[in-house]
Amino acid sequence: MSLTQPSARGARRLRRGVAAALIIAAAPVLAACAAGGDAQSLQVKPNLAATSVGTTLQLNGVTVVTTASGSAPAALNANINNTGGTADTLQSVTIGGSPVTFSGAGGAGVTDVTIPAGGSVIIGGQGNAQAVVNSLPVQAGQYTQVVFQFANAGQVTLNALVNTATGIYASNGPAVPPSPSAAPTGTVSGKPVKPGTSASAGATASTTAKPGATASGTAKATASPTH
Repeated sequence: MSLTQPSARGARRLRRGVAAALIIAAAPVLAACAAGGDAQSLQVKPNLAATSVGTTLQLNGVTVVTTASGSAPAALNANINNTGGTADTLQSVTIGGSPVTFSGAGGAGVTDVTIPAGGSVIIGGQGNAQAVVNSLPVQAGQYTQVVFQFANAGQVTLNALVNTATGIYASNGPAVPPSPSAAPTGTVSGKPVKPGTSASAGATASTTAKPGATASGTAKATASPTH
């Protein structure tokens, strides 16, 4: 009995077929490695909107988080990074056409949020400034329009995914609204940025209340510039 050697063309086809099979078999393994094995354990939050405003502001991780049941009110979540040499002010935000109410981490109402030069402010989540809207035109799992208005950089509009305050978003839902009798002025201060590191400081609470004062506070964040 004799074996017939395959032709050169047949040998090339066989090698290509084996290589393709190996690539297909390895694809799921490579995908799992890229996801880190367990994306949820690493707090990976997909489908978060991001954009730039002018030449100095970056908005990252923009999403809207409702209550755990999926109903309003809902909280804006965003990280605003200022790479410029001049502070800018977030004057207003609308979510689905409705304006948000700004407050410090302690619940005291403020009128705007200042992003320091070379610094960053986190809105939403425990220990940070809050921006809450009382109604939503869409349900969780859908996208809604979010409009940011900055004093210097101007206006930017993006579509953000609406999530419920469950799972990885459990601590990012709307905070308890301030008491109707409270009318404080206040300040929200960002953590300083260490030289040689990127600006990623979150806003922390440092609000104060004055009896009889009108609601005219301004949220501010201070941070050292990066080098």
